[in-house]
Amino acid sequence: MAEYVGSLESEVTSTRAERAGFHQQIADLEEVAEALRAQLEDTKRSFNTYSEHIEAEKVEDVDLESLDVAAAYRLARKEAPDNLVFLSEADDSVTAFSSYKSPRRLYEALTALSELVAAWKNDELGTGFGEYFAARGYEYSKNNPAATARRTKRHYQRSVDGEVVTMQPHLKVDQASSPDQCLRIYWWRDDATRRLVVGHVGRHLPD
Repeated sequence: MAEYVGSLESEVTSTRAERAGFHQQIADLEEVAEALRAQLEDTKRSFNTYSEHIEAEKVEDVDLESLDVAAAYRLARKEAPDNLVFLSEADDSVTAFSSYKSPRRLYEALTALSELVAAWKNDELGTGFGEYFAARGYEYSKNNPAATARRTKRHYQRSVDGEVVTMQPHLKVDQASSPDQCLRIYWWRDDATRRLVVGHVGRHLPD
C-alpha cells in the first residue's frame, strides 16, 4: 500500500512539474506575442507615416497646369478637410463644366474654401467669410434672392441627411460673359457642426 501511495505521489509531483513547465511556456509565448504586437504597431505607424509622406510628395509634384477640370476638382476634393462635404450634385456639375479653361483657378478656389472651413472649425478664422474671400481676390455672396424665388429655387435645393436645404452662400470665381467660363461654387452652411456642404461647382445657377 505504501508503495502504491508513493507511486501516486510521484506521479502528482511529476504532473505538477509538467504543468509548471507548461505555465512557463505559456508565459514565454505571451511575452513573444506582446513583443510581436508592439512590433506590428510600430510597423503600422511607420507605414502610415510613409504613406502620408508619399501622398504629400504626390500633391507637391502635381503640375496644376497639366490637369483638366475633373482632375483639378478631384485633387481639391481629396485635400479638403472633413467638414467640407461635396454632394454628388457637385460632382455632376463639374462634369458638365468640362470646357472651363482654368482648372488651376478651380483648384485654387476650392483650396481657399478648404482653408476657410478648417480655420472656421478651429476658431482660427479671425474674420468673416466675406473679408476672408475678398483678401484672396474672390467675390462672395451670403444671400441669393434666386435661391428663394418660386421660379428658380429648385435649382438651389439639395438633400442633406434626409432634409431639403437651400444653397444661398456662393463664391463668384469669374465674371466671364460666357456661362461655361463663369465659375460659381454654391454651398449650404451648417452652423451646428461647422461644416459647409458643397452642392454645385460649375456655371452660375439660374437667377
